[in-house]
Amino acid sequence: MLLASYQSINLIYSQVYGQGFYLFIFDYWIIVQVSGLLLKFIKSLSVEMRKRFSMKNYLNFIILLAAFSLIFMIWIVSNYNQKDKDILLNTPNGKAVIRFDSHGVPHVSSETSDLAVFFGLGYVHAKDRFWQMEFQRHVVKGTLSEIFGEATIPQDKFLRTWGFYRSASNDWNTLDEKTKAIINSYTAGINEFLKNDNLPIELILLRYKPQEWTNIDSIAWGKIVAWQLQNSWQDKIENYCLRETYGQSIASLIKPPYPQDAPTTLSTQNLISSGLLNKSFKQVGNTTTLVKTVIPNISNIHKQLSHTANIYNISGKGSNNWVISGKFTKSGRPILANDIHLELSAPTLWYLTELDGPKLHVRGASIPGLPSIITGRNAHIAWGITSTGVDTQDIYIVSNIEPIESIKEAIYVKNSDMVQHEIKISPVGPIINDIIEESSSNLPDKIAVKWTALQPGDTTIQSFLEINYAKNWKEFKEALKSYIAPSLNFVYADNQNNIGYYLPGLIPIRNGWNGKFPIPLDKKHQWEGFIPFEDLPHVYNPQEGIIVSANNKCVPDSYPYELTYRWVESPYRILRLLDLLKNQNHDLDLESMIHIQTDTKNSLWKEMKPIMLQTLPLDSISQKALGILKNWDGDLAVNSIGATIFSFWFQEIKKMQPTPTIELLNLTSTLFIVNQLIHNGEFCKINNANNCKQYLSLTLQTAMQKLIERLGENEKNWQWGKVHSSTFKALGIGEIKWLSWIWNRSISTPGDSYTVNVGTYNDHFDQIGGATYRQLIDLSDFENSYYIQALGQSGNPLSKHYDDLMNMWQKGQYIKMKNITNNT
Repeated sequence: MLLASYQSINLIYSQVYGQGFYLFIFDYWIIVQVSGLLLKFIKSLSVEMRKRFSMKNYLNFIILLAAFSLIFMIWIVSNYNQKDKDILLNTPNGKAVIRFDSHGVPHVSSETSDLAVFFGLGYVHAKDRFWQMEFQRHVVKGTLSEIFGEATIPQDKFLRTWGFYRSASNDWNTLDEKTKAIINSYTAGINEFLKNDNLPIELILLRYKPQEWTNIDSIAWGKIVAWQLQNSWQDKIENYCLRETYGQSIASLIKPPYPQDAPTTLSTQNLISSGLLNKSFKQVGNTTTLVKTVIPNISNIHKQLSHTANIYNISGKGSNNWVISGKFTKSGRPILANDIHLELSAPTLWYLTELDGPKLHVRGASIPGLPSIITGRNAHIAWGITSTGVDTQDIYIVSNIEPIESIKEAIYVKNSDMVQHEIKISPVGPIINDIIEESSSNLPDKIAVKWTALQPGDTTIQSFLEINYAKNWKEFKEALKSYIAPSLNFVYADNQNNIGYYLPGLIPIRNGWNGKFPIPLDKKHQWEGFIPFEDLPHVYNPQEGIIVSANNKCVPDSYPYELTYRWVESPYRILRLLDLLKNQNHDLDLESMIHIQTDTKNSLWKEMKPIMLQTLPLDSISQKALGILKNWDGDLAVNSIGATIFSFWFQEIKKMQPTPTIELLNLTSTLFIVNQLIHNGEFCKINNANNCKQYLSLTLQTAMQKLIERLGENEKNWQWGKVHSSTFKALGIGEIKWLSWIWNRSISTPGDSYTVNVGTYNDHFDQIGGATYRQLIDLSDFENSYYIQALGQSGNPLSKHYDDLMNMWQKGQYIKMKNITNNT
């Protein structure tokens, strides 16, 4: 370890100052300083202490000093590479200039060519986030073992089998020439930065030399983003396990449907005004097809990958967005809001960017590794996105009589032998239960996955680029025709006072079956094409003057097509948003939007309060807790005591959820819990409880015992922020104890999974998901718009821009979304 640290220091120093005499002087300085400090330390000990002080202690002391020396050199490199000075690039398409504001947000501009701007975007993405980009590249390619060794071989097999990178490679020829030219220029910008060999410290520590960036690398990460937001394949296996374990009636209780009286994003009136109910479509029926074998290893490997790549199926994931017509705003112009809920990480997924070229004027959130603004605004329009929850994946049971294609790929492993991995592909898609050899032994059938994002011709990146250039609703819609996956709720506004909504993407038509369970590969269970673009849910200038989505059900039952067999997300966020937006007067402004976007009142508590407050306390501390909750308004602010009691209690209440025979990712359904408590359900009868009232008493007692064990008996220490903190773990290295403290960050935060300001937490109440990006766009004055991401622009942990946005984000503050040349 000491030798590796020493070699890393040498490499860092040579990057900054070059080798030779100066390197010799520095090496000598390190040796002298470590030896001198060690000698002073030994002399300071008494004779008896010297005898008791073992050689292991001496060695640990040297390692510690070497580590601090390494950190010092990291600081030198970070200051050397992370200065906010202007950058002038001579690109094949003319000059590009990169200027940075006080938060490290780049303004990339060119007077000659938009292609030069995208070259600059690639350069600045690599400059600030290349470790993130390189890590993402290894995830999507299934080459994690090249960096991390044997431990990630199963994960690489899983990723190779799905074939995200293989699919992205096949998509290249379907892109139009304009898109290809942009990607070419973006890729060249990344490689221009890499020419100087200014590698991030993570790669230096791991002693890994990256390959040149490619055009496929510049589009492939979009597959993983889509996979993050569309994971019905897991749900289908869970549905099967529940049905086989408990029977269909109990399984339906555990995963209840979306409430009939809960709001949808579009109303029946919206569908009528958009002409979506004037056509005759095929209705979708139900089916239940038995699965012969479900493989636990699939779930286990997916869990390992989720931990490594920070991709989880968490409650509250997927975002809020809304757009308000000018008839409800002070300015008389629309306001568009968007906050995107994903896993927290260091750095975050998002990178704030401003791009200006002869024909390009766009600002918002980009993703390092992708050449586009994903959500934001240009000089004419604004847009925002949320996850829909529509079903675009199916699990098929493939019999041995079906033709199977076999592909062999080599997995290179750090400090070990290469591993050959055989991938089997069925007529509908990859077979996923052959990832581990023992999983497939003696099986009569195979389990294959079919997904729109793996179908040939994914042009989603082209769609985003066309949106960046769109000037009006017509061009915006035209851009969405190229959109494939993941299906998202797009809200829209323009400077001509129009608002709109579209749900684009390929959504399969299943005639006579709904895909709730794995199904056999036969003629009956084939996709009959996709919902035509013009028939996808949409509305333009609705009479209500407001469009809101929060991962809730998108359309009412009157919509002719079935978008999914079950809307998974509970309606508590959409209910709170509608309550806040519709109960305002007609003078909404950005300040109003800030209060709404950062709201932390829990609509679930509003529904649960009458039930929970009727609980009979079993001891004095439970009685005290009920007294506090009686006066609690449901606000999960960082200083709230009621929030802590409610959260500890609800954590215990949720344990009524049954555990299936095969442990999967997430079976917790809030609607199931609420329904059981309201109707005195059978699942309350656990842990010596005869009914739900007794269950509530017992869970409250247990919750308060755990609360006191963690926070003590003094209720002044029970504030929500004491236990609920955002945890930003570094990609790939956040679990390494002797290094993680340099990269990882944490801050007390409000909210939970059911608040507008989402604060999804794990079993220890660490916030692991939330609004990784927020934007508020004023169509009356684009320069008066706001945005922020959760941590900072730089991926360098010792840069001042690594976490300088975190405190602002936590407090619900923003920075201006305006041209840097106008910044003071």
